[in-house]
This record gives sequence, C-alpha cells and structure tokens, in this order.
Amino acid sequence: MAEFVEQTLRMLCEWRSIEILEMNVKEDHIHVILSIPPRLSISEVMGMLKGKTAIKLFKSFPTLKKKPY
Repeated sequence: MAEFVEQTLRMLCEWRSIEILEMNVKEDHIHVILSIPPRLSISEVMGMLKGKTAIKLFKSFPTLKKKPY
C-alpha cells in the first residue's frame, strides 16, 4: 500500500509540474518536501494531493472504508 501511495503522489506531482525533493511514507502518515511553482498555492496543492490520493486508495483497497481503519 505504501508503494501505491508513493507512486500515486509521484504521478500527481509530475502532472502538475511539482518537484518532490524528499518523501518518506510511513504506516500512518507521509512526510513530503515539495518545490511548488508560484502559480499554485500550497493549500491548493495539498488539497489536490490528499483528495486524489484518498479517492484512488479507497477505490483500490475497499477494505479501508471499514472502521477502524
């Protein structure tokens, strides 16, 4: 699952011309350092990354929808 999340984030960043300087995927969180073009706001980028990654994750791993996560 960590590999899936990392690949998804790399694909999304490439799509929006965002450079990933560092990424560390842990079991329950992700650390990422990005170089974001000036035309994009930080909150816009983070919202896009979190939202699109979550949608793909829940579609690919439907068992994640069950609580507790």
